[in-house]
Amino acid sequence: MLGALAGKVMRAINTAMAGDATRKSARASEAANATPEIARSSEEVAGEGAALRGISATSASPLAGDEAPAHNFQDQEQQADRILATLSDIAQTMTSSQNLAEILDHIAEGAAYLLAADAAAVRLIDQATQELFVEASFELSEHSTVAPRVSWGARPAGYVASSKETLIIDDVRTEDNGLKALTDREDVVSYLGVPLVFRDRVIGVIEVYTRRQARHFTSEEMGRLRTLGSQATLAIENARLFQAELDTATKLRQLEMHKSDFMAMLAHELRTPLTSIKGFAQLLLRQNGCKPDLLERYSSIIESESNRMIVIINDILDISKMEAGLLEMQKQPLSMSALVRETVSSVGYLSRGHVLEVSVPESLPLIRGDGGKVQQILLNLINNAVKYSPEGEPIEIGADADDEGITVWVNDRGRGIAADKFDHIFSTYWGFGEKKAGPQSRNSGLGLYISKNFVEAHGGKIWVESEEGKGAKFLFKLYY
Repeated sequence: MLGALAGKVMRAINTAMAGDATRKSARASEAANATPEIARSSEEVAGEGAALRGISATSASPLAGDEAPAHNFQDQEQQADRILATLSDIAQTMTSSQNLAEILDHIAEGAAYLLAADAAAVRLIDQATQELFVEASFELSEHSTVAPRVSWGARPAGYVASSKETLIIDDVRTEDNGLKALTDREDVVSYLGVPLVFRDRVIGVIEVYTRRQARHFTSEEMGRLRTLGSQATLAIENARLFQAELDTATKLRQLEMHKSDFMAMLAHELRTPLTSIKGFAQLLLRQNGCKPDLLERYSSIIESESNRMIVIINDILDISKMEAGLLEMQKQPLSMSALVRETVSSVGYLSRGHVLEVSVPESLPLIRGDGGKVQQILLNLINNAVKYSPEGEPIEIGADADDEGITVWVNDRGRGIAADKFDHIFSTYWGFGEKKAGPQSRNSGLGLYISKNFVEAHGGKIWVESEEGKGAKFLFKLYY
C-alpha cells in the first residue's frame, strides 16, 4: 500500500512541477499511458493540496517553463519524501497496536508533529448523545483536556463533525467559539480541525493548535491532516472491531464454561432425586407386607423427589421457550389473595423444616395475569428462600396493594446478599453450585432468572432488599 502511495506522491509532484523538456516528455508519456484510475488518484492527491508533499504555501506554486532551478525540484522531492516517511511511520505506529487509547495518543502526537503545531487533540463522538469528548491529547495540560462536552454543530469541533468539513481559524480570539477556556489556559491562537469519517459516518475530529502567534494553516497542511485522518479512522475502527471481537470471544468462553458447569450441575440435580426414588422403590419391592408407617414414609419421599425433578425439568423447558421467543401469556382476572394461599398450601414438599407465615389481605383487588406463571414466580421465590434459610427458621410470605398494583414478597432469614450481587442474582446461572443453608444443598440457579422473565412479561418488576447476615426479601409487583 505504501508503494502505491509513494507512486501517487511522485505523480502528483510531477504533475504540479515544471521540469526540463525531457522530464516533461517522460511525464506526458506516463500520463498518456496511465489508466483512468491512476489519473484520478493523481488528481485526488493534487486536489487535496499535495498533502503528502508538504510543500509550503509560498513554494507550492508551479514554476513556469524550463527555467525552474533543479535544486528547487530536488528540495521539494526531498520534502515530499520526508512527509511520506513521517506518515508511514505514524501509520506503522498506529497499526502496531490494537489498544484504542494507545492509537489515539499516537494520532494526537502525529498530528502535532506532521504540522509542526504546538498541541493537538482527538475527540470521539458519542453516537447516542451526538457529543464529542477529548479522548487523547498532545502537549495539553490534563486540566485543559477535561473540557465540557462539545455539542453537535457547536463551533469549532461540533461544526467540523456535523458539516464533515475542515475548519481553519487563524485567530480564535477574534470570534465567539468554544475555545475561550482553552485559549485562556493554554494561550491557543490558531486552530485546524478535520473530521474523522468512516463509511459516511462521523466518528470524531482531529484538532491541532498553535500558541501565542496567529498562523494561517495552508491548504497543503490541511490536506496533510486529512490524509492522517483517513489513516487514523481506519486504525480507530480496526481497534474497535478488535475489541468487540475480543469481548465477544471472552463472553463466548464464559458462556461455554457456564454451560459446562451447568450441565454438570443439572446432572447432579437430576441424579439426586432419581437415586432417592429408585432406592425407596426398591425397598418397597423387597419388603412384602411393609408396615403402614414405613409405606407412607417411603411413598412420601418418592413423591417429594419426583416433584423436585418436575421442577427442574419445567425450569429447563421454560428457559427454552423464553430464549426461543415462544413464551405464551394467557392473562385473565386473578385474585392474588387466593393465588398466594393456594400456592403456599401446595409447597409442603418444598418447605419441610420451615414454617411458612402468610400475611395476605382478603380484600386485594383483582389483577390481570397468567395464573400459572404468577404461581411459578411465587414457587421459585419460596423455593429459593427454603434453600438459603437455616432449617427451622420461618419464611414470611405476604402481599399488599397500592394505587399502581399489587406487590408480593417472600422474606427469609438466611445469610443475606451483598449489595454488589444485586445486579447479578437474576442472571441465568446465578447461585448454581453454591452451598445452601437448607436441606437441599445445591441449586440449578434458574428459578430467579425465570421469575424475572415472567414478571417482566407481565409488565411488572422484581427486586431484592437485603443485607449480609440479615436475610433477603424478594419482591415483585404487577400493575393493574
